[in-house]
Amino acid sequence: MKFKIFLFLLSISPCLYGQQAWQLMSTEGDPVSFAKITVLNSEDWFSSDQNGKFSLNLTQYGKNEIFNISATGYLEGTFSWNDLRKDTVLYLNTQYFDLEEVVVLSNSLKSYTIGNRSLPISISRNKREKRKAGIMRYASFFEMKGNETKLLSGLSLYLSENGDKNIEFTLRVMVSDKVRNLKKGKIYQVAEFQDLYNKPLLCRLENYGWTKIDLEDKEIVIPGRYKAIFLIFDLVKPKNKKTELSMVIPFQRESNENQYPGFYFPGGAIGIFDTKKEHFAVVLNYLSE
Repeated sequence: MKFKIFLFLLSISPCLYGQQAWQLMSTEGDPVSFAKITVLNSEDWFSSDQNGKFSLNLTQYGKNEIFNISATGYLEGTFSWNDLRKDTVLYLNTQYFDLEEVVVLSNSLKSYTIGNRSLPISISRNKREKRKAGIMRYASFFEMKGNETKLLSGLSLYLSENGDKNIEFTLRVMVSDKVRNLKKGKIYQVAEFQDLYNKPLLCRLENYGWTKIDLEDKEIVIPGRYKAIFLIFDLVKPKNKKTELSMVIPFQRESNENQYPGFYFPGGAIGIFDTKKEHFAVVLNYLSE
């Protein structure tokens, strides 16, 4: 009996040894909340919690593995297997963004909408098996008219039954001073873009179908010099969640809206897919003079 117990302990000891926790910090000493940690040679990914902590089993990955970490308001970080083995505190560099203070005081603000909830959804529900979680990051690109300051007021997303409900995601609003005219089908570096709203914005989708998210009180202001924005949606993996979660936003077709499906790949690639036939089922509302 003792011999069997000894063999059992030997069989589980690598997992126990490999399970380890890390703390994500900024170089200024602040915890990095709701970051996405992606294992580049697989589709494994993890999320840091509100205090910047995450855990994984390092022994499951080879010594040549690379881990990419991205978070709102920070430059992307790349860490090796040895980096994680040696240090339990990892640092990301703050992304400084000089944005002039803009105050919207006008009483004559008009409401504008990009997108249309009545357009057909291109993926029929209940006709496909649930999609695996994967990296679970979506990007939508919106072109906006006029030179006036804009205030984001609302966002609607369609959550497909091909994935899960009762999920949380972070919303990032990204612009660029380095890339003025983005070309469809071209790959750009995320380092050329910055977060317009530099704090983690956590959102929740409780049910399938359309959900409206109020953004007006978040005071996400877009200066007039920016004619377009990326919205990045990152699924958040709950701590100690045993089953994989999946976030599926389907496409809409037959649209003449000024929006396009985008991409944001781990390792720092961002851009717009070269298509006008369809876009993700996302509707953006904003206020402007």
